[in-house]
Amino acid sequence: MRKLSDNKVDPSAIPRSGPAPVLIRYTDLAGVVPEWERVTAAIEADPVAVKVLDWVREMYAWDIALALRNVSLTTESPPHSHLIAQPPHDLVIGDAAMLHYTW
Repeated sequence: MRKLSDNKVDPSAIPRSGPAPVLIRYTDLAGVVPEWERVTAAIEADPVAVKVLDWVREMYAWDIALALRNVSLTTESPPHSHLIAQPPHDLVIGDAAMLHYTW
């Protein structure tokens, strides 16, 4: 994480952005997207990073980009998440507006 953020971000400062989706202000998104693109390209150019991060590498790139732009997220856990529940992991829908089938 240090390498992918050019040693600008302490790994403990990188937010956990899951579960997707995320609500974000347009101004924050406009600042994060170029960093996300740059970090994604850096990951894709690094065979070790590709292997270690596997299929979630764009999610890690997103999280690093958030940290680089100092954008924080509030992650709500089920059953209190207003955005998403993930059955069968989440046993109740709770307050979620959407379902994400991950298994």
